[in-house]
Amino acid sequence: MKIVFIDQTPSPYTLCQYSGSRHFFRGPAKALSAPYVAILGGSLSFGKEVKKTYTEGIETLTGMAGVNLAIPQSGPDAYLAEKSILNIARGAVACVIELGGVQNCSNAFYRTHPRRNDRFIAPTPALVALYPDVDFTNIHFTRHLLKTLFLRVADRFADVKRTLTDNWLEKIEQLINHVQVPSILIWPQASDALDLNSDAMFITQPEIDILSGFSHKVVRIQSDPKPGGRNRLITSGTLSEADHLNIAAKVSPWLLSIEAQHRPRAQEIINQPTAGQDKTRTLPQ
Repeated sequence: MKIVFIDQTPSPYTLCQYSGSRHFFRGPAKALSAPYVAILGGSLSFGKEVKKTYTEGIETLTGMAGVNLAIPQSGPDAYLAEKSILNIARGAVACVIELGGVQNCSNAFYRTHPRRNDRFIAPTPALVALYPDVDFTNIHFTRHLLKTLFLRVADRFADVKRTLTDNWLEKIEQLINHVQVPSILIWPQASDALDLNSDAMFITQPEIDILSGFSHKVVRIQSDPKPGGRNRLITSGTLSEADHLNIAAKVSPWLLSIEAQHRPRAQEIINQPTAGQDKTRTLPQ
């Protein structure tokens, strides 16, 4: 007999969708006609465990709407495949982008799910050739995959790390270029970038130096893996509500200066959206 425990704790937020996207986002849905700031990122920006995220903090400190487009466990692939979400980001005064780990995007060694980027779909022939002694059958998540590979020969894993990091850099650059509005990067810096539980796995100062040339500002936050996480193969760090407020305080002055310089731009709709593109619907969780 199987016993299933259901968490009946009331959620501090609702879920919503924006027209043209299959993803569910943290609500409430926001009107896309007024000046707004777009938030792209993963679990930290979504803020599942807090009542108020830095999105709400930005709204309080800037007076602009914050459109939280964070997708839990996502990488850049989730956004690069969603033209409707990129259009929303292009219509913003500015865009805040959380830098997640390099593991959650398809690369030369493995494919990930197009929407749930933490899901490992299959190895490529290159990875099978590099690790002929690994059985990939029961591996379903990217973090589990890397932990498995890490336990093998170190020289082989160095090849994987280098390939994943270069691939991730290229896709983040693509995302920033697609957004086309001033962008600020949130770097959840861990004490040890090689920690396979960290939110910004393998991201170090050289990678940030490269991305600084494509963005307007980089904000560092401390985000070490949370001790005793329920599933260390899937989840890693978390941010407190105080951490979120700190992020909002760091980015809001910059956002206000951009808003003052680009007020006419903030009223434009990029690529002339079709009728109904601004429509949203909110669903209770």
